Amino acid sequence: ERFGSLTQTGALQGTPFYMSPEQLRALEQPIDHRTDVYSLGVVLYEALSLRRPFDGRTSQEVFDRISRDEPPPLSRENPRVPRDLTTIVGKAMEKKPGWRYATAGELAADLRRFLRHETIVARPPSRLERCSRWIEKRRVAVLVAVSIVLALALGAAVAAG
Repeated sequence: ERFGSLTQTGALQGTPFYMSPEQLRALEQPIDHRTDVYSLGVVLYEALSLRRPFDGRTSQEVFDRISRDEPPPLSRENPRVPRDLTTIVGKAMEKKPGWRYATAGELAADLRRFLRHETIVARPPSRLERCSRWIEKRRVAVLVAVSIVLALALGAAVAAG
């Protein structure tokens, strides 16, 4: 954190495939140790699926996918990965740092619980969380759709009244 993630010229430093979304926006928001939790999640994803979660022909293409897309579901890439392990990797790779494990130690503790066949702390996102994330990604389109529906409803109410 003390040294930042940018060179003096403002160029990003790091291996594109393993960079967290906040590293790509280092000028807009501070980064902290949770960026390493994200990178560990990417390494776990790759080890379990034998492919990177975000690929591309150029660094910019990879950056765009990291910023915009969700990784392909690990269960689709390797159906033999247990659900709890998929949940752990998903939590480590959350787009927002506040939704990830707070520390690498918390991630390690959940992995140890998994290996001991104990209940893990991480939980998959609920339907409400998934819906909220979907809306957040498509905020403008949702606002336009809601506005149209409200305008139609208002128009129908005025015409009927």
